[in-house]
Amino acid sequence: MPNDQAAANTTAAEPPPEQPEEPVPGPDTDNEPQETTPPKPPANKPPKEKPAPKKAPFAALAKEVDLLELAPPQSSTEMVELGSIDIAENDLMFIALIGGAKAYKKDHVFELRNARGGTAEREWEFVLSSGVGGEKLIAEMVLEDKKLKFHWTPEAADAMPASGYLTNCSMTLSAGPDTHTLLLRSVGKLEPMPLTLNSPVITEKYTIPSPPNPEGIQVEILGVDNAPKPVFEGPQILPAQQGELWMVLGQTPEEQAAAYKIDTKMTTTGQLTITATAYINFPSLRGRAGSPIARSFRPR
Repeated sequence: MPNDQAAANTTAAEPPPEQPEEPVPGPDTDNEPQETTPPKPPANKPPKEKPAPKKAPFAALAKEVDLLELAPPQSSTEMVELGSIDIAENDLMFIALIGGAKAYKKDHVFELRNARGGTAEREWEFVLSSGVGGEKLIAEMVLEDKKLKFHWTPEAADAMPASGYLTNCSMTLSAGPDTHTLLLRSVGKLEPMPLTLNSPVITEKYTIPSPPNPEGIQVEILGVDNAPKPVFEGPQILPAQQGELWMVLGQTPEEQAAAYKIDTKMTTTGQLTITATAYINFPSLRGRAGSPIARSFRPR
């Protein structure tokens, strides 16, 4: 029975349980620099367009117009164009009349008002007020399609000659920061006055049509042709009603052999008189009382 015993004690050996394989350590990546994707550059934005510079609204508007030549009040009520104004429909514009109290006689006053009882923004009325005749609507004006237009009313012909003196006024226009002055008559230029030492006193008379009150007229002496450059004592702009100016020919004492005293006078009818009195230089008279320039001169 030994074989049976051996058989009983002998059993097949079981294999050991499989152990899980340990992972093989890979390269240490924790301390290696990580690759990064560079940021994309910002997309190029188109540059902002600068707004176009705003046009000057009164650039195309003249500085003066001859109102009576454009539209004689005694014969025309047609609309005439005074000039162009470049403003948008919603832009505000204001107009003021200058000189209305001195354009004619003292008891006549011109006024400019917004039409429709003051509510119209682009329509205006010219009114003539007088102590006797009350108020008369003599002209109307409108800004239409960027054009400033004017016309006389039938009442203007009835109010002649007073209504024609509106031409002695000017208008100040303003839109935002821009302003403009429009004269309703051209600046008058007188014919040159001949000066000669052969005549001690020279007088010239000029007639100004539709003259304003003489208090509102000035005369500017521009200079002398064909003579040494003059020296003026005082401003070269004189009141037309009554003014006086000394004008010495020459810039240095050696040149100053003669001088002229200029006097101005004007009547309410529009007649302007300018008188030039000649004086000769006498250095021995320096120091006399009187005008600083004229004290060494004596009448021709």
